[in-house]
Amino acid sequence: SWASSNGTHLSWFGVFSSRLPIHWEDDRDRCRKESWPGLRVFNEWRESGYELNMYAPGDLAYRDMRNHFFGEERRVFSLVRDDIETDPMHGKDLSERERILLESFKADISHRVHEKSIGSDGGLFTVFCIDSPHFYYQWHKDFDPPFKPYFQGTYLPSRPDDDELQLVKNKYQNALAWSDTLVEN
Repeated sequence: SWASSNGTHLSWFGVFSSRLPIHWEDDRDRCRKESWPGLRVFNEWRESGYELNMYAPGDLAYRDMRNHFFGEERRVFSLVRDDIETDPMHGKDLSERERILLESFKADISHRVHEKSIGSDGGLFTVFCIDSPHFYYQWHKDFDPPFKPYFQGTYLPSRPDDDELQLVKNKYQNALAWSDTLVEN
């Protein structure tokens, strides 16, 4: 992807490094040889006194994203929470993992506000991901989707007619509405 879109690892690389995604593989290979130091920009922020945290409801092992971008074994990021077997959210539905992470994030922010009130120095940079609007377009079981009717299938029709296309659009808009509700609360 030339424009940092349409491919999670490529998109994130472009956004986080300000480099074209065509450089992703070379940079990943360099990081692997250097024992996964994380992206340079994140190292620079950490050296400048920032605390870095990452919250993702998916598994960041995909294409070595966790180690490549955020560094291995918390050398760069103080916290990396994603869907791995050792995390209590593991195995739960995606939208439930999003809720769990948001509650954890809010608690961390409250703690951070308290620390700043007693004179703690340093900034905070947090990456928080919401994957519900990512394909398969999902939302929490307790959420009442506002766009009805919507496409009920998991996989999209290969040659949708206008009516099917509208159902898919409604499903996507419901996933976005869930994300908005999640953040709003």
